[in-house]
Amino acid sequence: MINLLPTFIAVPLGAAFIMPLIGRFNRRLTDLVGNLSTLYLLATSFAMYFLRPSSNILIYKVGNWPPPVGIIMALDGLNQFLLLTVNLIAFISVSYTHLTLPTKRI
Repeated sequence: MINLLPTFIAVPLGAAFIMPLIGRFNRRLTDLVGNLSTLYLLATSFAMYFLRPSSNILIYKVGNWPPPVGIIMALDGLNQFLLLTVNLIAFISVSYTHLTLPTKRI
């Protein structure tokens, strides 16, 4: 469960890198990548919200370095709620935008 914390950074960065590359060839595929990445983040945040024990704080040390030098990612109750809210809004907005934007390039 704690190893899922870095995916909230890696998945959007990977999708943001891949989408312009494949956008030159297929516009629909970029919509699919955007929808799948936000759906994955939403599902992961739901899983972490309902499967994490409420009294524990998850701490992930990036690179396994100590706190003064390394980066620490922590997940407590408030962070979980905000993570779920942000990913829910992101999924709703991304899945709605491909319906409203034109598919033709100018």
